Amino acid sequence: MGERQEVLISSQADWHKFLAEGDTPSATSASEPRPRCPFILVPLQGESPLTGHWVPVFCSDKERLADIGLRSIDVNDDEPAPAPTTEPSARERRATDWKYVPPSESLWDWARAQQVQEYHDNRGYLVEAARSDTTGHAEMCYFSWTKPGVTRGPHEHRRQTDCFLFLGPAHVWLWDDRPESSSYGCRTKYFISTDGGNCPPFRIIVPPGVVHAYRAAGLGYLQVINCPDRLYAGWQKAEPVDEIRHEDDPHTPFIPW
Repeated sequence: MGERQEVLISSQADWHKFLAEGDTPSATSASEPRPRCPFILVPLQGESPLTGHWVPVFCSDKERLADIGLRSIDVNDDEPAPAPTTEPSARERRATDWKYVPPSESLWDWARAQQVQEYHDNRGYLVEAARSDTTGHAEMCYFSWTKPGVTRGPHEHRRQTDCFLFLGPAHVWLWDDRPESSSYGCRTKYFISTDGGNCPPFRIIVPPGVVHAYRAAGLGYLQVINCPDRLYAGWQKAEPVDEIRHEDDPHTPFIPW
C-alpha cells in the first residue's frame, strides 16, 4: 500500500493506474451501492479487521467515512449506477441536491404565503395576526425581534404548524422534507421587501416536515409574530420540545443561500 494517505480517483484511467501500482482496494460486499467518480481512496484507520484496507470516500464527504467507507468499489463508466430503492433522507442529501422552485409556482400550494391586509382609519391601522377560519387553529402566540443580518433556523417540527407574520424586510427559506409530498426534495426562498419605504405585513404558514429559516434583511430589528397550532413544550411546558434544530448540525444540507 506504500506510504500514500489518500488517492483521488476522478476517472477510469485513474482507477487502472491505481491497480497497476499494486494497490488493491478491499470490496466488502458486491451488493452494496457503487460509488461513482470522483471519489477518494483512503486506508481505513482504527481497530478493525479491515484496518489498512483501501476504502472509497466521496470527495466532499471524508468526514463521513464511518457511514459510507465500507462500500464495494466499481468505476465502470459504461454501466449506470443502480437506482436507489428509496428516496434519500434529508441528512443524505447535499445542499446542492435540493431542487430550487420559485415560490410563485403552484407546486408550493402547501406553503400558504400572502400579503396581509391592513385596516386603516383615523386612529392608525391594525392587522389580523391569525383567524381560525383562515389560518387555522392557533394554540399560542408569541412575538420575536431579530437583530439585523441574524438568521433564525433552519429547523423543523414533527407535528407543529407555524403561522408566521413578518412585519419587516426578511429572507425566508423553505425546504420540503416530507417524502409523501409532491414537492419533496424542493426548496424555495421568499424575499419580503419594502414598498415605498413601508413593508407590508406578510404571512407564511409552514406545515410539519418543512424545514424553515429566516433572516432579518432591514436596518433595524425584524419583528415576527408566530401563532402555532401547538404549545411550545406542551401543557405547562412539561413535554419534549417539538423541534429539530438543523442549525446545530455542522453537516446539515439545509443551507440558506
